Amino acid sequence: MTLGGSIGRVLAATAIAVLAALGAGPPAATHSSPPAVYADAIGDAGDAPDIAQITISPVRGGLAVDVRLARPMQLGAYGWILFGVDTDRNPYSGGGRGDELLVLANGEGTTFARWTGSGFTSRFQHHDLGAALSVTDLTFVLSLADTGTRSFEFSVASLREDADLAPGRRGVASYPLPPRRSRRARGRPTQPRQLGAERDHRCSQPFCFLVTRTFAQASGDRPVVHIITRA
Repeated sequence: MTLGGSIGRVLAATAIAVLAALGAGPPAATHSSPPAVYADAIGDAGDAPDIAQITISPVRGGLAVDVRLARPMQLGAYGWILFGVDTDRNPYSGGGRGDELLVLANGEGTTFARWTGSGFTSRFQHHDLGAALSVTDLTFVLSLADTGTRSFEFSVASLREDADLAPGRRGVASYPLPPRRSRRARGRPTQPRQLGAERDHRCSQPFCFLVTRTFAQASGDRPVVHIITRA
């Protein structure tokens, strides 16, 4: 999903501000689990790096992440790829979209940061990401000792003048992927229940986070987080 010029500029400014500050449910995945692959639309990123696919693969002691671009691009100093991890699966806690951990990469290096309650810091004890950036891929390994969990929600963004949120339209996904329903289960009708919606604004410079919970299905939908600029 693309965010246009003004929002993209605010996101880019936030990434720079974060780095400036740095200076100062589902079944658990196992090592034998297959990779989880998340596709994103191509051609919707404006001038930002166009994210095509995110792959998360279990490895010994951690999870290998590959953020793949649709076409080769040199990030340089002003292109960014951000990977946020919501370890407690709660959009109301953490920074950004509820992230407790954040990986920030541009052409000059990769930084691993943790939310402290008031901002992100890279000054915490953690395992080396082993990050590598090419013109098409950002790869790194998240240690399970750092995430503290094998299941979480994550969001990815690429930034320049514009911004591309991935995966999918929401820009938020769950790991591991939920188990596929059988054909028989998919054919069964569900009885929707209309319980309305809850909306809550969480504001902190430079964003407000509009969190909407919509209960339209029997199982209920997950919260959807919309990023809007403060007035």
